[in-house]
Amino acid sequence: MFDRKLSRFFFVLMSSKWRRIPFALCVLALAYGVFRAQPPPDLFLQSDKVLHVVAFFGLALCTRLAFCNARWLGVLAGLLLAAAGTEYLQQWVQPLRMFSVYDAAANGVGVMLGVVAWVALLRVCRARA
Repeated sequence: MFDRKLSRFFFVLMSSKWRRIPFALCVLALAYGVFRAQPPPDLFLQSDKVLHVVAFFGLALCTRLAFCNARWLGVLAGLLLAAAGTEYLQQWVQPLRMFSVYDAAANGVGVMLGVVAWVALLRVCRARA
């Protein structure tokens, strides 16, 4: 029963005019996190990498939802460019921050996990419908 409700919610959201709102909120939250003056505090060793993965995982899902009619490769290329580009730009916008290849890689991992999750979600929803 929960699967059917999830499938229905997912397809209603995809066909809704409101599907770009989560994308806009995600972009705003990501911009705040990337371009704020101070990096986030370390909660544990490499906790910032976990935050990078989670942020870009969410961005990938919200982007695909917002632009579900766009071509896959174009969306993926844009997300991967954003993953590397935001990390590179932050050193120019905030002097206390610096570029990290590992942070950019964590961003890319988040994008790829988001793409995999999107494909899995689509397959589950289509199989249940």
